[in-house]
Amino acid sequence: MSLGYIPQPISDSWQPPDSSTIKINIDGSLDLMRRMAGGGIVARNEDGIILGVLLVPFIGLTDPLIVEAMTALHALQWARQKKWRRVWVESDSSILIGELQHGDRNHATEVGNVVRRCKGEVPAFSHVFFSHIRRQGNAVADVISRLALTEADQVEWSTEIPRHIALLATSDVR
Repeated sequence: MSLGYIPQPISDSWQPPDSSTIKINIDGSLDLMRRMAGGGIVARNEDGIILGVLLVPFIGLTDPLIVEAMTALHALQWARQKKWRRVWVESDSSILIGELQHGDRNHATEVGNVVRRCKGEVPAFSHVFFSHIRRQGNAVADVISRLALTEADQVEWSTEIPRHIALLATSDVR
């Protein structure tokens, strides 16, 4: 098992992984009026082809960092269930990525506890990479996270990806 980060400049656009790695972009959205949050997760291969989408609604969460961390946890658990061995998790939350890469946050806090749980998933993989991407490069996960706000239960798409998501994913492959 190897934990790492992608040592590259922060990107404005989606960049493909190598051929043996699945890239998972994540994002969180909040609806404070409804006390709802949504996690958006999209997995793609080196050609930018979507391998799966996960919408995760969170009821009662109102802290953006906790939403991002919970989305990362769901992404890692989903990847483990899919038996993906090499994963690259990318988020537009630089704080979360910093914590996942080398943070020593007090694990007594709620965010620290979720980060610890994320790190507990790492041994299930041969390699896990974490990186930060600017918001404009994370558009697909952002759209999915906002869709999650409309769901009562977790939704997974592995085959028939909604057209607007597939088109958005195709448009941001560089």
